[in-house]
Amino acid sequence: MDSGDKNDKLSLAGWLPENETTPRIDGPAQFLRVSRVRIHMRNPDSGKCRLRRDLAMNRLLEFRIHGSVPHCEAVNKLTDDLSVQKVLFAIRNVPKTAGQIADEIHVDKESVQDALTQLQRYHLAAQAAPEGTWEARIGVFSKEDVQVAQELGKKYGDIEAAILREAAPAVRDVFEGCAVAKKYPWKAMSNIILAGLIADFCVLDRVPFRAEYRVESLLPPRQPDGTRWEYTGFELDEGKIYPMLEWTFYHNGHNDSRGGFHRWGCNEEDRATRPNQPEVLFFFGGAREILISLCGVALTVEGICQRAKLPREVVEGQIEELGGFDPPAIVADGEQFNLNFPILSRNDLAALLAKGDEVAEIVHNQVTIPYQSEREQISKERGLRAILPGNVLAREFALQSLIEEGILSPPPVAPAPWNAGVWGWLGPLPMWEEVTQPVDGDCRPLGPRQWCK
Repeated sequence: MDSGDKNDKLSLAGWLPENETTPRIDGPAQFLRVSRVRIHMRNPDSGKCRLRRDLAMNRLLEFRIHGSVPHCEAVNKLTDDLSVQKVLFAIRNVPKTAGQIADEIHVDKESVQDALTQLQRYHLAAQAAPEGTWEARIGVFSKEDVQVAQELGKKYGDIEAAILREAAPAVRDVFEGCAVAKKYPWKAMSNIILAGLIADFCVLDRVPFRAEYRVESLLPPRQPDGTRWEYTGFELDEGKIYPMLEWTFYHNGHNDSRGGFHRWGCNEEDRATRPNQPEVLFFFGGAREILISLCGVALTVEGICQRAKLPREVVEGQIEELGGFDPPAIVADGEQFNLNFPILSRNDLAALLAKGDEVAEIVHNQVTIPYQSEREQISKERGLRAILPGNVLAREFALQSLIEEGILSPPPVAPAPWNAGVWGWLGPLPMWEEVTQPVDGDCRPLGPRQWCK
């Protein structure tokens, strides 16, 4: 680890919006969820929770985010600073004073104190005992810790792969009874359904929150602001978080009670065609209503206007925009228009969720619960303050095995088209607390949410 100059100053300027003195959230609550990353993902173009591949080599740590993250742009900007990363790494397991940290990382004490204050502001660090010391509030893991986590993840990933492998034929049978299967074959949809909907949503975001399975230690921690989120740091190993994994995946999306759009993809892919964030773009300017109106049917412009309840000029403008993508999001067939990516109907979604939750229950009992117990024990033996990273890692090893076996399709060859792995659904898809706590029959009480995985 490069220790830098003893007199290095932390670049605190620019971490926060000008004149910001207290944490704040602009607009609806924002959600950033990352499944697994080799290079940390942040949101590319929204100006909010940033998703990107960080190609900079001058880094000690990369971070993964899971849950509801207030003011996440400021947090990401803060932790992008190499000196801040060194501060967090220094206090990952043992409380230290600002002076001890300064001596260890060769940064002046005043700047270290400023960094600690900012980290405390966003609940990433806290004052500890004995008085005057500081400790990380988040998990921060060394390369050696991550290697142990990978080996354990591979062990439980093999178990999860076996469960998904056995379930795949039955899941396919359910899928082929869905309306969406009339246009999109299983081979084109297996990654979206088996990996995205079931191994991701059902296993991680639904079953653990059901009343009969809900155990606090298996959920993202509840923070002082009342939300659940994790912000975890990993020491990079030759630019990678998990060197044992060939493929790394994400699941980005935007959804509310009326439906959602998500994109299941691989970090190593190169999407050379616009739009860069279709799952978010489709929510604005009438695009969502137009796309939903075309679920399962072909319509004329007038038919879209009636079904989407939009004026003709809006529909015509969106048809031109959506049809101008490469490949187009909607395609013309004479005077009618069709979708060019899959959207599940309410009935499709209900049938697939029922089967997905059934599979996820098996994963929860045979993987999630024992995996958590073993991670806790190993973390204690290693003297770690935080528990080794877990469930997502096992899932990713499982998916890698299924790709190697041909059960799932390999990631698209670069350059990948924008619509690779893009899908949508109609109606609510309850996740997290909403699984057991719907509000007035609407499982999206907070309005539109952005999930980055």
